[in-house]
Amino acid sequence: MLRDEKQPGSRRAGLVIFLLYLGMSLSLVQLHSFMVNFGGKQERRLARHEQIMELQGQSPWCYRLAVPFAAQGTAFLPSLLGSSEENALEYSYLFWRWLFTLGALLLFHRYVSTWLDTPWALTAGMFFAGLHSPSYAYYWFQPASSADLLLWLSAAVLTISGKPAWLYPLLLLGGLNRETSVFIIGIHAALQYGKEPTSLLVKRSALLLVSWALAIGAGRTLVHSRGWAHGSTVAGMLSANLEHPGWLLYAFSFFGLFWLAPFLRWSEYPAPLRRMAVALSPYLVLQFLFGRIREVRLLLPISMVVLPMGMLYVRSKLSSPGLADSNPDRE
Repeated sequence: MLRDEKQPGSRRAGLVIFLLYLGMSLSLVQLHSFMVNFGGKQERRLARHEQIMELQGQSPWCYRLAVPFAAQGTAFLPSLLGSSEENALEYSYLFWRWLFTLGALLLFHRYVSTWLDTPWALTAGMFFAGLHSPSYAYYWFQPASSADLLLWLSAAVLTISGKPAWLYPLLLLGGLNRETSVFIIGIHAALQYGKEPTSLLVKRSALLLVSWALAIGAGRTLVHSRGWAHGSTVAGMLSANLEHPGWLLYAFSFFGLFWLAPFLRWSEYPAPLRRMAVALSPYLVLQFLFGRIREVRLLLPISMVVLPMGMLYVRSKLSSPGLADSNPDRE
């Protein structure tokens, strides 16, 4: 998991880091249970879950099948321990959220370790973990987002590790989880560009797009949609986002001053990070058009650009003369 894994004592360091993230994940999943799972809307959550099990509901949540079906599949385990049927389902959802959260924390550390030494990667990782808490506000049933984030990070680490073949099943699963999994292709292209012939990368990206489209098509074929949730439209969502200054303030406060990182000393950042920033820019635009911007859970994937850039900038100010010293293998 660590960039210096072959150095003496790295296994012990890796265990310490794992335990730190394990503790954070356990704390975060409990917070989520208080705020969301048992936050007073269990009946609404159960009703939506049942609609998804029946392959019906409103778009887009009715098509996000992967996590609800996974939660349904493991709900018998809490039941064996004496939980009521309703609570057993919530505990099952929490189990999967915990796995997704722990996985995301570990993979994010591995991802940022590409450009940052262990202390700075850990700092970025803890900042990333801290962002999860405010991301739990303003929703009551959004199990797909945490899985989507894990898939994005998995794609980045698999690409960095030279294992692109695993991206195909990742896209098939992603298409059954959330539409935004299509950005996995952009993540892969941004990190892989220049490491192989461009024609090969384009061909793989096209095949990955087909994998995603097959999963999306399967979901649309199986599920009977009853229109858009709350009768929303693109114009309506954009208008709501722009007309609520409190929503905008909450979103712009999410990363603090790290929002500025991509605009500071842009040319000195590693080329893969700059390509990632370009590849993920459309995602940010889509949140204004199709999401409620106060639901800052939607902004967590932007951490893949903002946090490593921010940490590189902060490190350059605190301990080194420039960003060019970040990694001897940087592009």
